[in-house]
Amino acid sequence: MSKKISQKAENKPANNQQPKIVEEIIESKLTTGEQLKMYAVRFRLAFQAIKNQSPNFIVILILNAIIQSAQIGLAVFIPKVFIDVLIQQLVWSSAFYLIWGIVLIEGILKLAQNTLRRKIEVEQVRVQHGIEREISAKVTRLPYHYLEDPEILNLKESAHFALLNQQVAVYIITNFQEILRYGLTIVLLLAILAQLSLLLVLFLLGTFVIIALLQNSLKTYETNFFLNIIGINRKYGYFIEKAIQPELQQAIRIYNLEPLLSTRVDQLNLEIIDFMQEYMIHSGKIQGIQAIITDLQGVVAYGYSAMRVLTNIVGSPIGIGSFSLYAGTTIQFSIAMRKIFDAYREVKQCLDYLEPYQKFMQLPEIGQESEQTPAISSTKNLKSNRIDRSAKRKPIHEIIFDRVTFTYPNSKEPVLKDISFTIRQGEKISIVGLNGAGKTTLVKLLCRFFEPDSGRILINGEDIQTLDESSYLREVSAVFQDFRLVPFSIQSNIASLPDQMINQDQQFISKIETIVSETSVNEFTQNLKNGIKTKLNKSIHKQGTELSGGQSQKVAIARALYKEGSLVILDEPTSALDPLAEAEIYEHFDTLVRGQTALYISHRMSSSKFCDKVLVLEQGEIAGFAPHEELIKDKNSLYTRLFNEQAKYYEL
Repeated sequence: MSKKISQKAENKPANNQQPKIVEEIIESKLTTGEQLKMYAVRFRLAFQAIKNQSPNFIVILILNAIIQSAQIGLAVFIPKVFIDVLIQQLVWSSAFYLIWGIVLIEGILKLAQNTLRRKIEVEQVRVQHGIEREISAKVTRLPYHYLEDPEILNLKESAHFALLNQQVAVYIITNFQEILRYGLTIVLLLAILAQLSLLLVLFLLGTFVIIALLQNSLKTYETNFFLNIIGINRKYGYFIEKAIQPELQQAIRIYNLEPLLSTRVDQLNLEIIDFMQEYMIHSGKIQGIQAIITDLQGVVAYGYSAMRVLTNIVGSPIGIGSFSLYAGTTIQFSIAMRKIFDAYREVKQCLDYLEPYQKFMQLPEIGQESEQTPAISSTKNLKSNRIDRSAKRKPIHEIIFDRVTFTYPNSKEPVLKDISFTIRQGEKISIVGLNGAGKTTLVKLLCRFFEPDSGRILINGEDIQTLDESSYLREVSAVFQDFRLVPFSIQSNIASLPDQMINQDQQFISKIETIVSETSVNEFTQNLKNGIKTKLNKSIHKQGTELSGGQSQKVAIARALYKEGSLVILDEPTSALDPLAEAEIYEHFDTLVRGQTALYISHRMSSSKFCDKVLVLEQGEIAGFAPHEELIKDKNSLYTRLFNEQAKYYEL
């Protein structure tokens, strides 16, 4: 078993820590009763996950199990019937009806099984896609600071790997169907064998128990093995993914990174091979012993049945047809016993693999006060971080940082240290400072991605953490350094609405046209065949397009302005724009933000001149907060040094 995922940082507030349920992802040794209770909870989790996606799937599997069990029972009787017909020389008409009756029953069962199998295949796809959607939706509901914690990301990867790569939820239910199928089969076969000898039945049950113990031992070994290999597998998948990402191909070719990536992949591959060799040797020994026991079952059962045919020493003689029945029953019993233990082992193993998914789905979500939450069955009722467009608007009139200190999770040094300042409605604030000064962190706090370690952020006099998140986020428009556009149409990216909804409402269309004109997005969309309806990402859409960095940045700015939040946050919004495009944005900045409160982060100091005030951050502390004209007077200040250092490169 792997060690606990992490320990809480010393003296670190709980708000930005990973929850206790993640720290204790791997349980300590449990009693048998506790294990059964744990497995029952996980089985319900898998059952509910599947039921949510496909209510009829379970019923279909149960029907399939009953039909397959009936087929096995029929199969062991057919040879006896034919042999008895030949030996007893039944009249032709009786034999004809008997044979065709068997054929008809077998045909009906086969038809039903094939029909159910096709339905099962369809439902499996539906379930897998539904569960993948559920995991993705869960990510969007998590507090943002979880998504910057590598341990939470490992947990998500483990949950994703188990549910999608290993398909454990589906395997749990389908193997449960196998247990039901072969359980019914074993009961039927034992009832047949009991007519031959109770001692033989007891012998077979004894070997049944021995194989069960061997299977349980192998299951425990496999569980530990696959839990230990998940970390290596994640790293292997990461480097493989990086090697084929289109955005990295230029760097891979220019800097010849292929040998570097290949070497790391080969190292991880060798680690996986070493693990697999150890696993195959161990499992081979267990399976070899099982094979010997299975062969012993056949020898004893066949030998006993043969003696009953040839002599009356061990019991009254039986006919050739009965010998065929008991021999076939013994074979099917051995098969059923092996299958039921394989299925049982798979179920227990999958229940162990389900642990990361259980922990991940129980992570507290945005707006939840309790750390322990029902896993999947209640997610539809949990508060989402989606912005409610119908929520009543409450414009932001004042922002106060009151002695705010913040430290990132798993970090010792605070990024922001006891900072205080006030921003009034309509003010345009430029935030400047060296890399790592805390500029982006400050706006992440304003977006409620994190909570301060100490101090308060007041919005209109109220603590930001007490505000209704949906109403608050509706007032925030932002363009971040690492912004992303989604592979939908340009107009959908701007309005955050589906094309169908936009195209049916002239108000949406007019607003988008105004925004694309103001942000110069129309300068490149007018050259596209479908204009702003053009889809992004050629790998997904045949008629799609790939925007340049500057074009993408303009669309991101248009998206922020379309939202009409009363607080506009622009974090390096012009870094990919050419000088003329950047100058145009600066020139029309007042018009673009339409009198809203604006925070502007940029390494280009010229942006400070069109803002009302400049907030200077130095090593997480405020080094100045005043208009450009006042700050520039202090010749020795950080702000003046930064401004003059950059300005000299623009001198003619």
